[in-house]
Amino acid sequence: MESYCKYEGDYPIYPVGFRTHAHELGYAISGYRVRDGKWMEIGRMSPQLPQTFYTVSNPGMEIKQGDELASRCTMNSMAREDVTFIGLVIDLVSCIIFNTLLMIYFWFK
Repeated sequence: MESYCKYEGDYPIYPVGFRTHAHELGYAISGYRVRDGKWMEIGRMSPQLPQTFYTVSNPGMEIKQGDELASRCTMNSMAREDVTFIGLVIDLVSCIIFNTLLMIYFWFK
């Protein structure tokens, strides 16, 4: 699953940590800053590891107005025989990324 949004804040922000969350099918969650078509990784982690805050991939990265924040959630449902539905309860697949679905903590300079 992929999603993105545009950062429209008036001040630059600086990611300092991130956290991922997904249910049992989640394999990897990653977040990116996209500027002028160039992707820079903010963080990547397996949601099956302990839910704690991890250091960003590129410390000191600036996110400024007009940048896009993109996310990618890789799922593996090959062992399932049932249809997989997306949702927020344990029986459904979810992927926590950015502001809607990798929670990111920012430092304002």
